[in-house]
Amino acid sequence: MVGVTPTNSYFRWVGHPPIGKWDRVENQPKPPKSKDLNRMYIFVPMTIKIKNTSTNPLPEYQTSGSAGMDIRANLEEDLHIAAGTTDVVPTGLYLEIPEGYEAQLRPRSGLALNYGITLPNAPATIDSDYRGELKVILHNFSQLPFVIKHGDRIAQM
Repeated sequence: MVGVTPTNSYFRWVGHPPIGKWDRVENQPKPPKSKDLNRMYIFVPMTIKIKNTSTNPLPEYQTSGSAGMDIRANLEEDLHIAAGTTDVVPTGLYLEIPEGYEAQLRPRSGLALNYGITLPNAPATIDSDYRGELKVILHNFSQLPFVIKHGDRIAQM
């Protein structure tokens, strides 16, 4: 993470999507929120405290173009998700999200396309006041059982 951005600093989109660029505006009050796509604002960066009780690495981007960080399963033994059933997969991660923000979990497209494994509540919301272990709800839409092993990438955040 880069340093903390002051509250009077924000980014705005200059131009018409998809052509344009992000422009940083400093020392000016934030304009009111707008539904107009030409007035999108992103406030960056922030610090999210993460406690990792697993042997897996912290969530990480797999490529420079990845939109989400991969979340891995934290299992003592393989988890079998029968066809047409739903199960909860522990991650060993505990997040402290700043008040006023949320984190979102999304399915991994490869699991959905190749095996019919997805998050039934996608995007899954992790509220700022939740302090329990991050667990991922997975559903098997295929007609075959699916096995998840410790360290498997199961979702993205």
